[in-house]
Amino acid sequence: ITGLVQPNSLAVDQTNSKIYVTNYLSNSVTVYSRSANGSVFASRNISGGSTNIFGPTGIALDTTHSEIFVVNTLV
Repeated sequence: ITGLVQPNSLAVDQTNSKIYVTNYLSNSVTVYSRSANGSVFASRNISGGSTNIFGPTGIALDTTHSEIFVVNTLV
C-alpha cells in the first residue's frame, strides 16, 4: 500500500511539507505528505527509464529550484 520497496534514504521538504524516499529495489522515489502516518499511499511515485534512477541510495532537495538529486549505485 505504501509503495516502499527496500527504502534506504529520505529527504524532508519543509517548504512544501513533503517527504521523499528512495526505493532501492523498485528504482523509484516515493513522495508523501509530511504529516503522513502509518500505511498510506504515496502522493507521487517517480520512476521509469527516463528518470535515470537505478539503485538509489541517497537523495537531496533544492527547494529553491524545485529539484531532486538522487544518488545511484547501479549504472
